[in-house]
Amino acid sequence: MTNVFLAMIKFQSVEELNKKFDEVNIIFDKAYWKVKSFSYVYGNSIFFNSKDEEGNYLYPLNVTVNADVKADKIIEEVKKSRDIDAHISSRTGSTNVFTVMAKYKTLEDLPQVIDGINLTFDSAYNSLKA
Repeated sequence: MTNVFLAMIKFQSVEELNKKFDEVNIIFDKAYWKVKSFSYVYGNSIFFNSKDEEGNYLYPLNVTVNADVKADKIIEEVKKSRDIDAHISSRTGSTNVFTVMAKYKTLEDLPQVIDGINLTFDSAYNSLKA
Protein backbone atom coordinates (compact mmCIF):
# COMPACT_ATOMS: atom_id res chain seq x y z
CA MET A 1 0.00 0.00 0.00
CA THR A 2 1.05 3.53 -0.63
CA ASN A 3 -0.24 6.67 1.02
CA VAL A 4 -0.09 9.88 -0.97
CA PHE A 5 -0.06 13.20 0.83
CA LEU A 6 -0.35 16.69 -0.57
CA ALA A 7 1.88 19.22 1.15
CA MET A 8 1.44 22.92 0.49
CA ILE A 9 4.83 24.61 0.57
CA LYS A 10 5.25 28.36 0.87
CA PHE A 11 8.45 29.85 -0.48
CA GLN A 12 9.71 33.17 -1.82
CA SER A 13 12.18 31.98 -4.44
CA VAL A 14 13.00 28.79 -6.34
CA GLU A 15 16.34 28.59 -4.51
CA GLU A 16 14.41 27.75 -1.30
CA LEU A 17 12.56 24.83 -2.87
CA ASN A 18 15.12 22.05 -2.19
CA LYS A 19 15.39 23.09 1.44
CA LYS A 20 11.59 23.14 1.76
CA PHE A 21 11.32 19.66 0.20
CA ASP A 22 13.89 18.39 2.70
CA GLU A 23 11.92 19.88 5.60
CA VAL A 24 8.68 18.25 4.42
CA ASN A 25 10.40 14.89 3.92
CA ILE A 26 11.92 15.04 7.41
CA ILE A 27 8.54 15.88 8.96
CA PHE A 28 6.82 12.97 7.19
CA ASP A 29 9.68 10.62 8.01
CA LYS A 30 9.50 11.49 11.72
CA ALA A 31 5.71 11.09 11.73
CA TYR A 32 5.94 7.73 9.97
CA TRP A 33 8.47 6.29 12.42
CA LYS A 34 6.58 7.65 15.42
CA VAL A 35 3.37 5.93 14.32
CA LYS A 36 5.25 2.77 13.32
CA SER A 37 6.96 2.66 16.74
CA PHE A 38 3.67 3.10 18.59
CA SER A 39 2.12 0.39 16.46
CA TYR A 40 5.00 -1.97 17.20
CA VAL A 41 5.01 -1.28 20.94
CA TYR A 42 1.27 -0.98 21.54
CA GLY A 43 -0.01 -3.14 18.70
CA ASN A 44 -3.26 -2.52 16.98
CA SER A 45 -4.92 -1.10 20.08
CA ILE A 46 -3.18 2.23 19.45
CA PHE A 47 -5.40 2.63 16.35
CA PHE A 48 -8.38 0.32 16.90
CA ASN A 49 -10.37 0.00 20.09
CA SER A 50 -13.05 -2.15 18.51
CA LYS A 51 -14.22 -5.20 20.37
CA ASP A 52 -16.59 -7.99 19.49
CA GLU A 53 -19.63 -8.98 21.54
CA GLU A 54 -17.49 -11.32 23.68
CA GLY A 55 -15.05 -8.57 24.64
CA ASN A 56 -12.21 -9.65 22.32
CA TYR A 57 -10.12 -6.97 20.66
CA LEU A 58 -10.11 -7.12 16.88
CA TYR A 59 -6.99 -6.86 14.76
CA PRO A 60 -7.26 -6.65 10.96
CA LEU A 61 -4.77 -9.20 9.64
CA ASN A 62 -3.82 -9.80 6.01
CA VAL A 63 -2.69 -13.29 5.05
CA THR A 64 -1.06 -13.92 1.65
CA VAL A 65 -1.29 -17.34 0.01
CA ASN A 66 -0.23 -18.58 -3.42
CA ALA A 67 -3.05 -18.31 -5.97
CA ASP A 68 -2.66 -21.80 -7.45
CA VAL A 69 -5.45 -22.92 -5.08
CA LYS A 70 -8.81 -21.18 -5.43
CA ALA A 71 -9.52 -18.59 -2.74
CA ASP A 72 -13.00 -19.90 -1.95
CA LYS A 73 -11.58 -23.39 -1.34
CA ILE A 74 -9.00 -22.00 1.09
CA ILE A 75 -11.68 -20.04 2.96
CA GLU A 76 -13.82 -23.19 3.17
CA GLU A 77 -10.89 -25.23 4.51
CA VAL A 78 -9.90 -22.55 7.03
CA LYS A 79 -13.46 -22.35 8.37
CA LYS A 80 -13.50 -26.14 8.88
CA SER A 81 -10.53 -26.04 11.23
CA ARG A 82 -11.11 -22.75 13.07
CA ASP A 83 -13.77 -20.18 13.69
CA ILE A 84 -12.17 -17.59 11.42
CA ASP A 85 -14.11 -15.06 9.39
CA ALA A 86 -11.90 -14.65 6.32
CA HIS A 87 -12.54 -12.70 3.12
CA ILE A 88 -10.53 -12.36 -0.05
CA SER A 89 -9.30 -8.76 -0.18
CA SER A 90 -7.10 -8.78 -3.29
CA ARG A 91 -5.77 -11.02 -6.02
CA THR A 92 -2.75 -10.85 -8.24
CA GLY A 93 -1.54 -13.34 -10.80
CA SER A 94 0.39 -15.29 -8.20
CA THR A 95 -1.15 -14.55 -4.79
CA ASN A 96 -4.44 -14.18 -2.96
CA VAL A 97 -4.62 -11.86 0.02
CA PHE A 98 -7.19 -12.61 2.70
CA THR A 99 -8.33 -10.28 5.46
CA VAL A 100 -9.17 -11.78 8.85
CA MET A 101 -10.33 -9.99 11.97
CA ALA A 102 -8.03 -11.65 14.51
CA LYS A 103 -9.50 -11.81 18.00
CA TYR A 104 -7.33 -11.43 21.10
CA LYS A 105 -7.84 -10.74 24.80
CA THR A 106 -4.58 -8.99 25.68
CA LEU A 107 -1.80 -7.50 23.61
CA GLU A 108 0.52 -10.26 24.80
CA ASP A 109 -1.78 -12.81 23.11
CA LEU A 110 -1.62 -11.13 19.71
CA PRO A 111 1.61 -12.70 18.35
CA GLN A 112 0.33 -16.21 19.12
CA VAL A 113 -3.04 -15.44 17.57
CA ILE A 114 -1.38 -14.15 14.40
CA ASP A 115 0.90 -17.20 14.23
CA GLY A 116 -2.09 -19.50 14.69
CA ILE A 117 -4.05 -17.86 11.89
CA ASN A 118 -1.05 -17.95 9.54
CA LEU A 119 -0.51 -21.64 10.32
CA THR A 120 -4.19 -22.37 9.70
CA PHE A 121 -4.00 -20.77 6.26
CA ASP A 122 -0.73 -22.54 5.53
CA SER A 123 -2.24 -25.91 6.50
CA ALA A 124 -5.35 -25.26 4.43
CA TYR A 125 -3.27 -24.33 1.40
CA ASN A 126 -0.99 -27.36 1.76
CA SER A 127 -3.87 -29.81 2.21
CA LEU A 128 -5.61 -28.49 -0.90
CA LYS A 129 -2.40 -28.32 -2.92
CA ALA A 130 -1.58 -31.99 -2.25
